[in-house]
Amino acid sequence: MKIIDYFHSDRKEHWREQIARYEWRAARFLAQLLAEGRFHSTLGSGTLYLLTEGDKLVSFLTLAEKDCVDAPEYTPWIGFVHTAPEYRGRCHIGRLIDHAVAVAGERGAEQVYICTDHVGLYEKYGFTYLENRVSIYGEDSRVYLRKCRRKGRVVFLNGVTSSGKTSIVEALQDRTDAYFYVVANDLFQEMVGERFLRENYWEHLSRVVLLMYHTARLYADMGHDVLIDGILVEQPQLRPHYRRFMDIMGDSRVDVVEVYCPLDVCRERNIARGDRYESQSREQHDIMAKDIRYSCRVETHLHTPQECAEQIVQALGLGGCAGK
Repeated sequence: MKIIDYFHSDRKEHWREQIARYEWRAARFLAQLLAEGRFHSTLGSGTLYLLTEGDKLVSFLTLAEKDCVDAPEYTPWIGFVHTAPEYRGRCHIGRLIDHAVAVAGERGAEQVYICTDHVGLYEKYGFTYLENRVSIYGEDSRVYLRKCRRKGRVVFLNGVTSSGKTSIVEALQDRTDAYFYVVANDLFQEMVGERFLRENYWEHLSRVVLLMYHTARLYADMGHDVLIDGILVEQPQLRPHYRRFMDIMGDSRVDVVEVYCPLDVCRERNIARGDRYESQSREQHDIMAKDIRYSCRVETHLHTPQECAEQIVQALGLGGCAGK
């Protein structure tokens, strides 16, 4: 299933028709607002999120400045919450609510509101009863709120061994304007017994690398920023590595940074380190995943770790992050 922003979709008419077919009066009103171009003039700034499965509309809701209660001191509002009858009972709307709350939090909202006649429904999704208000239709309505918890960012430093990733990680952790937890291939490899790695290195390493990605996702879901010191190489147990990584990250905000260093320089670093073999960087380069979408690139043979860290902070807008 996929979450779509209606206003960024190239199939607006298709989704609008799906909304309009429901018997629910509010759904038809929403479809009318969309068809007549009155969504924003009625609800203020905001958008419509759709949870879809192929061509089917599973659930939808709005995240907007206004709703059916005239309370300008409360904003933003989640409204028009609906799940198709054939998909009910599977908590699909919870996924959409979580997404909307996360977006609101990223935009600086401390809480989101919802007005409803239901008792005991939205409590399941983290909402707390606030008060009763008279709606714009003259009806008594219950107002609930839910605190926004900012989702953490995941920054993946991708590069071959001795390209300088770990030095950049240390430089980022030394900064006072950004706070990151770090997960790394080397750290998670320590979880596996040496005997197993000797028997089948990639089978056991691949398993723990995927666990590392799930760990990073967990931290991000809890509002913490995470650095991944890793490498997106292709192995049968990981292929397609980049796609599997992104699938695990789900709707987390992810940036992949290309940490570049010429292979001849990496070779010299491997020799100097003594804990890497001479051709290790080139071998990793040859099996690096393709079609990786990078957010930025740093070149460690030209810049110090501190300079690279500054470039990353500026390119990704990380200054001021507080993932504690």
